[in-house]
Amino acid sequence: MKIFYFSENSRAVGKIEYLKPIILISSTLLTSSAVPSQILLPAVELAVNTSLDIIEPEWTIPLLKLILFGQNKDKFDGELRELYMQLYIEELFFSKQFKELVQKVDDVIEEFPKKELNMKFIKGLSMRYLEREEDPLYYRTNVQMVYSLYPRLPSQRESLREQIKRLEGRLRKSGEMDLLNLMWEMGVDITLYPSRYQRTSLHIQHLQVYPVWQLEMIEKKEYKDRIEGIQKNWEEIRNEALTLLQHSELNKTRVEPEYDIYSKTEQIVFSGPHLSSFPPSLCAAAPITCSLLKKFPEAADCAYGYIMITVLEPGAVIYPHGDKTNTKLRVHLTLDAADLSFFENNPQLPAAGLLLAQREVIGWETGKLAIFDPSFEHQMWNQGDQRVVILSFDVDHPELGVNMRKKLRGVFDGKTQEEDLGISILRVPEDLRITTRYIYDQFETNESEGKQSKSNQSESNQSESNQSENNQSESNQSESNQSESKPSESKQSEANQSESKQSEANQSESKQSESN
Repeated sequence: MKIFYFSENSRAVGKIEYLKPIILISSTLLTSSAVPSQILLPAVELAVNTSLDIIEPEWTIPLLKLILFGQNKDKFDGELRELYMQLYIEELFFSKQFKELVQKVDDVIEEFPKKELNMKFIKGLSMRYLEREEDPLYYRTNVQMVYSLYPRLPSQRESLREQIKRLEGRLRKSGEMDLLNLMWEMGVDITLYPSRYQRTSLHIQHLQVYPVWQLEMIEKKEYKDRIEGIQKNWEEIRNEALTLLQHSELNKTRVEPEYDIYSKTEQIVFSGPHLSSFPPSLCAAAPITCSLLKKFPEAADCAYGYIMITVLEPGAVIYPHGDKTNTKLRVHLTLDAADLSFFENNPQLPAAGLLLAQREVIGWETGKLAIFDPSFEHQMWNQGDQRVVILSFDVDHPELGVNMRKKLRGVFDGKTQEEDLGISILRVPEDLRITTRYIYDQFETNESEGKQSKSNQSESNQSESNQSENNQSESNQSESNQSESKPSESKQSEANQSESKQSEANQSESKQSESN
């Protein structure tokens, strides 16, 4: 069975009116043992899909209960029963029936060994929510539970990421940001992601990490020269882009609807994963653009990289998202945009721009460059009255050498395994310590494992690290932090966290590294 989701257009054609009779018919069929499977299974599938599509848990949960525990439960066996159980557990989560969810997972987990870790993960989220309700200071100190969720195999990591992405889509639709943040916290604690705002699946740890880059931060001269050469030709590139946009026969694509919620963004792709690079039809109309980028190997051959013209019409909003790897940077060259302006109620937020990691802001200005790390969560918008046209191209991280670039290309092409890269990527820690890191997040505090004093928990202690290049790292945070932040302009360095053993006496420890 394949779960599908209808478009916004189909949702407007009276689907809610048909849901109740569909559910009633399916429920009647499920209570009769005389209904053959060839009639029962398609009817139930239609009812479940319809209920999921319009997000009606009060209908979906009872229906799934009948499927899984009713008198016809034996007709839903194998992978089909596994799928319906997964949907049932997730619907309990979305409707915040956490106590029932925890009990149900305990009852059925042995029946579904392939989904054991996924069930434990959503059970762990539910337990955290319940524990936080009882004691907001201690809800992240259940070390043994967290340790049991560590994915030991690549397949387990991928399965958990797919589950989180699926949960994320539904939670965003319903505006449950609190549960989203709780889920990402858990992902960080079980080493699935390096940080709350950098949720990568292929993450090389030794690379410099900055959400926003300045051109002078790139040390390779030829690298900078090529980017500057593209910027100097921005007017010719703009003219070619505007010409391309006039040709409706060209292959214009749109951002996935789950992110481009108003369908006001379109793209013309010159190069991308599993796509032909620099199609002749595009390069014939944009020879200067193709020529400059073909001569830039770090862009033309960037693994997991895209080269495209992006257009955001007035009113466009792209939901927060992030790329899967930190091995590349993204360059935005604004080709056509209105004069830089700001929201009246928030003078630090441009009317058309980009926000990274909830703190770094980029405003698009015609002819100007912006360089950022797309592995950090970022969102885009255009609330001005004029469309924004951008040349967007990915480049290999400037610290990647030629050999590493070839290896990454091999991983991308499926010829090399991540384990064969010979580099430090995210791995399960050998001990039980939780070293959660919020690299650029001043709105959270790190918490140590074990028993902690309530009287000391309300304040964050300073932690020093002498291993950074500047031999200086400060960590200052209280329960009340600033809700707004300005873009970083100076070169930043990531401080390494130091670890120390706790004494038997109650001791509070807080570790957080802020990049300066």
